Amino acid sequence: MDAELHEAALLGNVDSLTTLLEGNPNILDTTADFDETSLHIAALFGHVEFAEKILNRKPDLAHALNSEKSSALHLASAKGHVEMVKLLLATNANMCFARDQDGMIPLHAAALKDRVEVMRELVDKNSSSIRVLTVRREPILHLCVNHNRFKAADLLLELANNVPDVEFVKMKDDDDNTILHLCIAKKHTRTVKYLVENRQVDVNAQNINGLTALDVLLQSPSEPPDTELEAILKGAGATSGEEMHPSRKKKKDHGKWLDETRSTLIVVAVLIATGTFQAGLNPPGGLWQDTGFDGEKVKHFAGEAIMSYRSPLRYTVFLIFNGIGFVASQLIILLLISGFPLQRRSVLWVFMVIMWVAVSSMVVTYTYVMSALTSYRVRHALHRWLRIPIAIFGWVALVGLLFLCHFLRLALTRLRKYGILQMRNRRRSMGRRNVV
Repeated sequence: MDAELHEAALLGNVDSLTTLLEGNPNILDTTADFDETSLHIAALFGHVEFAEKILNRKPDLAHALNSEKSSALHLASAKGHVEMVKLLLATNANMCFARDQDGMIPLHAAALKDRVEVMRELVDKNSSSIRVLTVRREPILHLCVNHNRFKAADLLLELANNVPDVEFVKMKDDDDNTILHLCIAKKHTRTVKYLVENRQVDVNAQNINGLTALDVLLQSPSEPPDTELEAILKGAGATSGEEMHPSRKKKKDHGKWLDETRSTLIVVAVLIATGTFQAGLNPPGGLWQDTGFDGEKVKHFAGEAIMSYRSPLRYTVFLIFNGIGFVASQLIILLLISGFPLQRRSVLWVFMVIMWVAVSSMVVTYTYVMSALTSYRVRHALHRWLRIPIAIFGWVALVGLLFLCHFLRLALTRLRKYGILQMRNRRRSMGRRNVV
């Protein structure tokens, strides 16, 4: 841009502009750095007469955008130059919908600066601009509340009430939050009271997470206005999402229980895996430290389990059940980290059976190991008084009974679902026959 034109635009000197135009009629075609025209500079500083002279000579400059894709109307709106905004709107009202590089229209730019008079002019000229969303698909009311521009929000509510435009106030963002959700989160009591008393929004509207305005209030950090806000909402009939959908609370509790069950299963499985692994490497009774000879014949080798020579049968039982416990625990860990859905009853039932096997194998292993490591006299007394074999069989019987009960419950559930499905199909077929 010519230096003299740039200085004239900064100062708003109309006489200098007139002289420059007489000397060079095409001088308005030049731009400054960042692609700003003389109209941009005039709009930025609110030089209305200067801008009017430019627009009379070259009205197309109202369309011009700078490097940030801002029009002169964007700059005037953000600065709050009401008369300049009126002039630019009179030249080209369609610039109300021009977007800058941030996807903002002039009304958004004015709202972010609380330029309420400018906003009034923009909406009066083109009322449909209040429904234009940002590039983040955010309604202008939400934009104002998110940036604490409550003067701008109050004006928009007033303008919408005068039209009236009820649907405008009910607009939601991409997370399905109403303006009430955001005002509750910001604890702006005055706007909440206005929205509720004038029945502007549904107090029980739910966002994408199923939360009502009351849920947002109850989940937010407690502050002094909370009591008043809660009274306002409940006075208007507000309820929580869980009260509206009891099944959702049940599902949420079930999901929490499943998460706790998953954590418990993996902890127990790791403990069993650790115990069985250590028992396999260091069997009860220890290992021979050296190779033993009976004359020239090798009696035992270094590193072999002493228990395998002293009680071969019991050591065999120990190896079998210790191995079962180790494999079962590893299987549980593998299934859990693979992401199998525990919410499915059949999958949870499989996990339960595997855990029973792991725990039962540990019980049998412990019993036979203790029996092998105990002296004959004490072992005889234990067999006599406690009847260890009977206790083991009793444990196995108990596990078998539990297995049978759960199997029958699962089978009955399947049959019940199948029966209900069959009944529904019959009713549908009978209904079709009656229609025919």
